[in-house]
Amino acid sequence: MQQDDKSRVAIGVFSDVVELRRVVKAFKGCGADTNGIVLLADAGKLSAQLEAEFAAKPSDDERRSPKLFIRDRAKRAALHGAGALPLELEQSATHRLLDFESWISSKLSKDLNEHLAAGACILIFPVASAELEVQVSKILLQHSVGSVQLHDMGNGNNPA
Repeated sequence: MQQDDKSRVAIGVFSDVVELRRVVKAFKGCGADTNGIVLLADAGKLSAQLEAEFAAKPSDDERRSPKLFIRDRAKRAALHGAGALPLELEQSATHRLLDFESWISSKLSKDLNEHLAAGACILIFPVASAELEVQVSKILLQHSVGSVQLHDMGNGNNPA
């Protein structure tokens, strides 16, 4: 795998803000930069709870804040809170990150969109090393609703 043209990401699905809080705490405990976390939810009850918990305020240390995107019914997402996308994902446009079919199979994309439609939250975390990938995967497996997915997100037109 060439690091120049791909970003490796871990994905977990959550239906509870309490579990997400535990994951962020566990990531911090292993030294991971929580600024790398991207949370995506459809507008609804969980998104309101996520916004109350994770939307960065100007006084927050932006380097420790997950990025929260909330999609509307037209599946357009808006960033809630301060800051830009994590450095590891900057090369991928926001719309590409949130358009799952542009970087994963249509079946997996359908599954993630169904989770979102059912009120769940998708956590996307860039993993820059094999060691971090193992730590992140273990944490996500302990707290995520389902399995943990790992993907290479190519910066070109084709999914990895």
